[in-house]
Amino acid sequence: MGIGEHQVLLLPEYATQPLSLASTASTPSQLPSALTDDLDIPHLRLILTTLLPASIALLLLVVDLLARIPPSAIPASLRHAAHVITRPFRNFFTLEDLIAEEEGSGPILCPLGRAPWKARALAVGAIAESVAWLGVLAYKEEVGGDWEDRVRAAVAFLAWSYAFTRVVAKPPLTMPYLLIIFYLAAAVAALYDLWTDIVYEQPSWRFIALDAVQLLVPVLLIRLAGTYPLDAIWPSPNVARPGQASTNLISSRSQCRLTGPVQPPSSAYTMPEDSATLWSWWTFSFVEPLFKVSNARTLNDEDVWSLSPFFKHKNIFVKYLAYVRQHPTHSLLHYLLVSNSLDLILDVLLETWSATVGFVPPYALQRILTALADPSPDAKNTAYMFAVVTFFAHLSFAQVDINKLWFTRRCYERTRGQLFCALHYKALKRRDIGAQTAKKDGEEDGDGHADLGKIVNLMQWVASFHGGDAYSVAYRFWRFSGFFLAPVRLIIAMVFLYRVLGWSAFAAVAIVLVVYILNYPLAKYDVYTWKARDKRMNAVNELWQNIRFLKFYGWEYRWSDRVRQARETELQWQVKANIVDVFINFIWNWMPSATALSTFVCYTVFAGERLTVAKAFTAIALFSYLQGPMTEIPDQVFALLQAFVSMQRIERFLAEPEVPDWASSLKRKADPSAQSNAAEIGFENATFEWDIAPTDAPSRFTLGPLDIRFPSGRLSLVSGPTGLEHATIRDNIIFGAGFGYDDARYRSVVDACALARDFEIFPAGDMTEIGEKGITLSGGQRARIALARALYSPAKCILLDDPLAAVDLHTAQHIVKKALSGDLARDRTVILVTHHITLCLPIAAYLVELSAGSVLRQGATSELHERGELVRIVQAEDTMEQSTTDSSSDTQVENEADLSGATQPVEVKPAETSGKLIDEEARAEGRVSFRTYITYIRAAGIISWILTLALMILIRFINVGFQFFLARWGEAYEHHESVLSALAFRIQGVLDSLPPPDVNVVPWLMIYLYISIAGAFSVLAYISLGYYASLQASRSLFLAMLQRLSRAPARFFDVTPIGRILNRFTSDINTVDHALQSSGRAALSGTLNFVVSFSVIITVVPAFAPFALFIAWLYIRLAPSYVQASRDLRRLESVSLSPAFAGFDELLRGLPHVRAFGMEERYQDRFYKRVDKFQAFDHVYWLIAGWLNWRYDCLSIPDPSILG
Repeated sequence: MGIGEHQVLLLPEYATQPLSLASTASTPSQLPSALTDDLDIPHLRLILTTLLPASIALLLLVVDLLARIPPSAIPASLRHAAHVITRPFRNFFTLEDLIAEEEGSGPILCPLGRAPWKARALAVGAIAESVAWLGVLAYKEEVGGDWEDRVRAAVAFLAWSYAFTRVVAKPPLTMPYLLIIFYLAAAVAALYDLWTDIVYEQPSWRFIALDAVQLLVPVLLIRLAGTYPLDAIWPSPNVARPGQASTNLISSRSQCRLTGPVQPPSSAYTMPEDSATLWSWWTFSFVEPLFKVSNARTLNDEDVWSLSPFFKHKNIFVKYLAYVRQHPTHSLLHYLLVSNSLDLILDVLLETWSATVGFVPPYALQRILTALADPSPDAKNTAYMFAVVTFFAHLSFAQVDINKLWFTRRCYERTRGQLFCALHYKALKRRDIGAQTAKKDGEEDGDGHADLGKIVNLMQWVASFHGGDAYSVAYRFWRFSGFFLAPVRLIIAMVFLYRVLGWSAFAAVAIVLVVYILNYPLAKYDVYTWKARDKRMNAVNELWQNIRFLKFYGWEYRWSDRVRQARETELQWQVKANIVDVFINFIWNWMPSATALSTFVCYTVFAGERLTVAKAFTAIALFSYLQGPMTEIPDQVFALLQAFVSMQRIERFLAEPEVPDWASSLKRKADPSAQSNAAEIGFENATFEWDIAPTDAPSRFTLGPLDIRFPSGRLSLVSGPTGLEHATIRDNIIFGAGFGYDDARYRSVVDACALARDFEIFPAGDMTEIGEKGITLSGGQRARIALARALYSPAKCILLDDPLAAVDLHTAQHIVKKALSGDLARDRTVILVTHHITLCLPIAAYLVELSAGSVLRQGATSELHERGELVRIVQAEDTMEQSTTDSSSDTQVENEADLSGATQPVEVKPAETSGKLIDEEARAEGRVSFRTYITYIRAAGIISWILTLALMILIRFINVGFQFFLARWGEAYEHHESVLSALAFRIQGVLDSLPPPDVNVVPWLMIYLYISIAGAFSVLAYISLGYYASLQASRSLFLAMLQRLSRAPARFFDVTPIGRILNRFTSDINTVDHALQSSGRAALSGTLNFVVSFSVIITVVPAFAPFALFIAWLYIRLAPSYVQASRDLRRLESVSLSPAFAGFDELLRGLPHVRAFGMEERYQDRFYKRVDKFQAFDHVYWLIAGWLNWRYDCLSIPDPSILG
């Protein structure tokens, strides 16, 4: 880097100029005053070129000194205070909270920071700057330069010297944040020098080149420092690193080694954000490898990265459980606030930047328009400067938005995941009281204990604000900052408006108050559709859970009508909510026009001021800006109230009664004595009855009192459903046993339960899927598989509900001989409920006879035989005829037991086919078919869409005409044409006949009123039509799907999981209800906005056409990659929801069996994995959405070259 002071020897007067490495040709007073007057900031040059870099360097030094103080030297009270103060600013989830899924999968050292050449390059750049500024300082001392120049050179020399020393003494391993901030301050100072040289003076190109070099060095240092990794430790060794070589774990060193070819995205790797650098983080470029796959073919499950360990639901929920144990009195809401405090604080800070700096563009617009109307020579430079200020302001908004998106999404995803897991965990421990029908006094429908429909709505899997309660609460965390920053935006806008229009701005305050008064009764008439939605979901669940039986009786259409009626009730409530929303939206949409009109009337009529172009367009921009916070304040308040209602529903569910500790493995304490084989099994003065029937009911059933002791190590069985799950036969038998698959034990169980013959019949043997609830099996097969599950388990006490009733005699004899009295039953207490007393009596040690809920006889079989009571029991209870029993040994009936080969070892043949009963859910590939669009357009009504398009075009023409009318109004004061007059459509015939506004402003105000009213009623019609079309589509598509599924054959429900059907009737229908219409309108509106804006700009400023075409090409170039990837990700997410639905449904209906086998933790772990899977697709979807938004935001930033 060269120094331009050798040219001062020829022109010694440069020694008195403001200092940069390249001197300029103006006097000291000219540069500071010109730019300072434009920005209204005193001492701007001193602040930017001296104080800012010096402050950052001093901060760097202080931080390094504090880091050298040992913690032991700090008083304990001070350390505690610092810990408490900084707690909300620290990550709640740390590396210590991560659970290693397998050995060697824990956190590892990041290898990417070990790049010595980077540290050397940073040191070379710093020492070069230090030497250059030392030369400048020496020269200024020699020639007697200005004191500010000497101070700046000295400060720059010291600051760059320390930056060099710091890099050499402690080479960075992660991103050096403070160094980057210092480099940025140096770049700002250099940019200031370059700008003042170019705009306010015209020096030689050599000086400009040296200024550019002065700017280039810190920029290059920033670029290099930004390539360091953000974190020194990775959460796992399989973190994806886009653009890097594959990662292999070196277990002995616990770090990574770079080998092999570049790896494409894969579910074997976790999210690449954990390995991101500053630049890939700021631009989300780490997701770009996914586009290479999506552009080449359809994305599949294995093509999408897995969730980061910091997002995995098991890690999140285990931390929640630990927090609850540590703070049992804290509420769930308190935990959500504590665990997401850092994200919420960052959300508020980033939104504060947008709220405050967001007023820079309107202010810059006013200064630009004022400058364009000023014929003075310096006005053009002012316009250029504020165009650049606007450029950097919008660039900062793009950067703030993408970072805020990630932090708020992390807060949202963690909150939603914590609620999901808490609801599922509660379901595992909750008492089954869903059949309760009696209501307490004053209790309304939907209150009290949750039924299945309400539980599904609590945890509804639809990614929108109109989803279930968990989504409603989590969405408030996503939009947390809006509630706090909306008043700030409102106040700043009003202050700014006062500076533009004076006291007339208070007319806007009056309009705002009127709007709030009109809005209050509408908002107070809030319509909640939760209860109607709960009833609809409960009816849907009842229909599809029992559809096979309903079809057997021909009742499916009658029950479909019940669902249809519940849906109509829900839509009636939705209509009421839509009517309220239409009026509220109309009021808020017309509010900017009403405030502008009232303010302009006060400003022009009462104050007698001239409404210039600069003031008019600045005021309109502020009025439009006011619409956001004014609408957001009531929206945030009522959204918080809705979230509060949702939180109450969740907390009521979490507070419902739970089973006793002994009944749930999640609640049982680790007590070795409880697992002792000598533990007694029985009842002591026990009475059982349902707690859901009224106490005065005449038919109230009571079982007991019971006073029974079952002998240890013998047989016992208890009544209940079989509870098979959708899986293979082998998985149903093993059922998560602690010792896994034991081939010898498995074969013994299969033989004892006479299942070998069945396996030969099944197409894939024991790997055949049996469908939900074992629907594809016979009653005897279900009973024997359930018995096999019990025998295979390591349980010492087995409770069975007469598995002999569903099988023939020979099979029953086989089961009694091999299962109930063989090796598998040795030393196990078995309690059997059965009527086959004669068959089981030879092996029974104890017998209990019940009648009408009471014990008639009980005792050891030997004692009952001696008393002569055993014969009477057999005669009264036994179901087998004596003749059948007598001839059973000679019967030659072919049955499963005979063919199982009792004397030969059982051969479990490998499956020759897949054995899958239920195929993977199909998903569309490629573009959305034209038929899909036509289906929705027809459902909503073709006429509705034609009118929607016509209203969109009308609204845009009104907006364009409104802008040009304001321009002509302002020009009428100035008596000259501005650039906007190029597209006035030559409407002089109308406007030229109006009196000048200086003489009579009323006609201009009336035209403004007519335009605003036309626009308001057009918007009203547009909103109303949208709600109507959405309602029609919702009703039509729901009924069509209901009718088609009701008429489907029974076989369809054998091969289609109920969870998949429920997914269609919940998440997909809710998307149709609340999101599809608005999404379609947004796409159409965006296209029209682009076409109209493009056409207007080209017409007004034809010189901008090449730039506009280039920007349009970039827009179109970026879109396809995003569209293809996002489409596949949304489809994958939708498909992945069905297993989660099915699993949750299986859990709710099979809880007794899950608890009986102590499988709660297994089901909870399975839930974690299923939610992790669908969350991974949703997470990546929002990453690529941020990728596109940042690039589109950058493309939409105003280019200063437009003004040229």
